[in-house]
Amino acid sequence: MASPIQLAPFTGMNNTVDRTVVGKRIAPKIILNACVNQNGQLISKPDSSSVLDLTNGQNWWAGDKWSMIIDDDNLYAWDGITKTDLGETADTDLSFVEIDQTVYISGVSSTSKKFNGETLSDWGITPPTLSPVVTVTEGTLPHGVYSLCFTYAGSPISGNSPITQIEIAGGLNIVNRPDGALLWITPPNSKVLLYAGAVDSVTAIPANVQSLPSLDCTVPPPMKHLTAFAGRVWGTNGRRLYYTEPVLEWWKRNNVVQFDEAIVQVAKIDGVGLFVSSLQNTWFLSGNDPAQMTMRRVGNGAIEGMLVYRGVRYQGQAQILPVWMGPESSPCVGTSEGVILPKKGKLKMNLPSRGTAGKLNLEGEEFLVFSADISSASGNDAETLAAFNNNYI
Repeated sequence: MASPIQLAPFTGMNNTVDRTVVGKRIAPKIILNACVNQNGQLISKPDSSSVLDLTNGQNWWAGDKWSMIIDDDNLYAWDGITKTDLGETADTDLSFVEIDQTVYISGVSSTSKKFNGETLSDWGITPPTLSPVVTVTEGTLPHGVYSLCFTYAGSPISGNSPITQIEIAGGLNIVNRPDGALLWITPPNSKVLLYAGAVDSVTAIPANVQSLPSLDCTVPPPMKHLTAFAGRVWGTNGRRLYYTEPVLEWWKRNNVVQFDEAIVQVAKIDGVGLFVSSLQNTWFLSGNDPAQMTMRRVGNGAIEGMLVYRGVRYQGQAQILPVWMGPESSPCVGTSEGVILPKKGKLKMNLPSRGTAGKLNLEGEEFLVFSADISSASGNDAETLAAFNNNYI
């Protein structure tokens, strides 16, 4: 009776092993046009098909409901059926995040915007720039020092203007309230600004006890790598990590974490913390409250743009974890305990400083796809480089 043939499962490609070794089973150096599923079986990649005609596609981002596309210097929103023209953009390196079907948009050289499915508007209202100019009139205000400021009306309101202080008894006329602005005033010798309304005079303490919720706030600054985490939007500009207030249209000037290196990626584990990466290092900010977060270094850096999220079972629980490509050409998985390198020592590829990533569904199984132009990076072996240059991978 013939002996059974043992078919060992595939474990993926490996281009680091010594190919001169004889008598040992080794993984293929390069696997072309196929993926390896969790059972070690090869699944053929399907042919590509066009889903949307573009003239000169420069940026494509996909959220839960909306895809945002920059094509020939124009920004479009696409819901899978209708492509909506949102106008020309000079900044093609934009970042996006979708929260409750509203897409927040920003770039380091552009004004931050938001798209609610119907209109594109500013992300927040810029506060008034002028402090109140007042004159004294008759009234019943007790003697004391009063502080006053403006905000613009809106949903939500803007942050406040510079504050005016005056010591009086009687009443106040406001001579320079901007159109659409609201007045806020403290009780005597107090720091709590109360709502007075769209008025040009105050002769008594406001009956409304609503205090100013947007004190010291302004609009979010220009930033990249937008991430929704712990009820805020986080983003970067150079070596600075910014975060909004829980009201996403408000940002305070001290809502910033300073790093020593330029940040190229922000990734999250909801309810746990944030991974912040430069090209050389990755740090983990543990916690949900910015004021109480702790930070530690957990690994090497990241390739900008090559971040995707994957649902997995980790430590017996279903979790959505970030996966990105590191500078050592190995996928990195961010966990609550640090960074895992599942392909470490099996894949060697010098990568450029930027790429892209996405997901591919084959026969009901989800695969992660990373893409970069490695022809711009030196030091790759001839076979690996040829496979990329000839569009095999």
